[in-house]
Amino acid sequence: MSYAQAVQPLLVLTIGQAPRHDIVAELADVMGERPVQVMGALDGLTLADTEAFPPTSQRDTLHTRLADGTDVVVSKTEITIRHYVVAVESGGLPPDLKPGQLVVTAVEPTG
Repeated sequence: MSYAQAVQPLLVLTIGQAPRHDIVAELADVMGERPVQVMGALDGLTLADTEAFPPTSQRDTLHTRLADGTDVVVSKTEITIRHYVVAVESGGLPPDLKPGQLVVTAVEPTG
């Protein structure tokens, strides 16, 4: 059995939609053979669906893209909750972890 088959994939949650080939490529450079699974908080949603998550303030605002490249602005609070649901449903987090214990970090592009 290879290393990649023996370890659990690293679950990466994006604030937008997967796939994110750019993230997987960068992580592959760092993670080596460890498999990476990318899921998005907005996976499966349409542009109209995302309108149900409007920001309530400037501090609650996240900018992201849908898989088709459409820019959207969504609520950080709502995305945090969606991350929790996506991660638990995928088996990536224990079900007793509370949404407030999930850390959402926005990363600025380096290039």
